[in-house]
Amino acid sequence: MRKWISLFAVVLTLACAKRSETPLSKIISKPKPKAVAAPAMPDYKAKNLDGSEFDLKSKKGTVLLVNLWATWCGPCRHEIPELEKIHAKYASQGFAVVGISVDNTAEAVHEFLKEMPIHYPIVLDPEERMPGLLNVTVLPTSVIVDRAGRMIWRIDGIVSASDPEMIRVLEAALKGS
Repeated sequence: MRKWISLFAVVLTLACAKRSETPLSKIISKPKPKAVAAPAMPDYKAKNLDGSEFDLKSKKGTVLLVNLWATWCGPCRHEIPELEKIHAKYASQGFAVVGISVDNTAEAVHEFLKEMPIHYPIVLDPEERMPGLLNVTVLPTSVIVDRAGRMIWRIDGIVSASDPEMIRVLEAALKGS
């Protein structure tokens, strides 16, 4: 009797299974995505580490690398020298790195800076508003923003000053193309 029940279950499963009308070749070779317009950076205001107001809108006209990081994040600490190199190389061309720290306190960032000085602006975001706006799930995360305020490149992970794709995108943004 068990054999008949098992056989009936297999037959019923096969009879009820929905057959795909899509040819296997269409499933395997999916079409390439079309180019889409670069999304605008969201409106964002916060306090700089020095207490002054930071307004992302006021940075239009400058190419930015916005880096979300924290002092307790090992990969973030590792990438700071890379960000310093990028900042130093392109700052004279209308470019800036902006570090947005998600640390709970300004004191944590000040203590960290005693150990590892940073020469680009640091914005404090203990409420993690910018990670929420950008759907960030990992630190560090960085985006390049063109002069019009559009996000044109993103990396979820460590930025490398020698990354050819990042360099290409950044230099094209600086040239205005």
